[in-house]
Amino acid sequence: MKKEHWLIPLLILVLWSILSYTKIVSQFFMATPSETFLRLYDLIISGEILKDIGWTLYRIFLGLLVGSIIGMGFGLLIGLVPVVWKYSQGTIDFFRSLPAFALFPFFILVFGHGDPAKIGTTAWFVAFIMLISTSYAIQDVNETRIQAAKSLGANRLSIFYRISMPDGLPQLLVGFRTCLSFAPIVVVATEMFSGTEYGIGDRIYEARLLYKVADMYASLIVAGIIGLILNKLFLYFVERKIHWSGR
Repeated sequence: MKKEHWLIPLLILVLWSILSYTKIVSQFFMATPSETFLRLYDLIISGEILKDIGWTLYRIFLGLLVGSIIGMGFGLLIGLVPVVWKYSQGTIDFFRSLPAFALFPFFILVFGHGDPAKIGTTAWFVAFIMLISTSYAIQDVNETRIQAAKSLGANRLSIFYRISMPDGLPQLLVGFRTCLSFAPIVVVATEMFSGTEYGIGDRIYEARLLYKVADMYASLIVAGIIGLILNKLFLYFVERKIHWSGR
């Protein structure tokens, strides 16, 4: 991280320290930074939280994978066959407006309280973002380049792979980055509200029930770090592999 990126986290740490050490906010509700980071250190060294991290990442990646495949599949169909969008736009707008968390009870009824309900909820959220991103990525391809390729004898398949996909990929990746930011939120939330043995969300929920404030804050920090690392890894990949993005 660049030096300027540390400014706001340091300000938050200072404010947190003032509120907790001076007991402006009761320790019953707010652990001190030292208590939190010592507990986080203990959880990592003992390996107690590593299984939770592993299961949360497993649900995130499966939700992203399933949702991306479904969303991109339908997005390609809509982008390549405009008449499909004409007849399905209203239905898609209706279903993508349904909050993912509100649908979680439905997925529990269908799949039970296990991982499929959590993964299904995440995949639902991801699928609609990827559907819209993919369809617009295909529809917004430079028409001049397509016509030039046709004049040179390129067929539809060649145009798709050599023009549509490279042109639309940067916009598609914007949609995927959005999914990558919100998928951990959906997974952690579903872990909190449905019985599960392992997961960051479950650890946060149990810590709240048992008033283990330091545990709760430590788990929240871990959840934030997971999202941060996933986004940084994604940006690292994009900057090196999608070299024509923004050009």
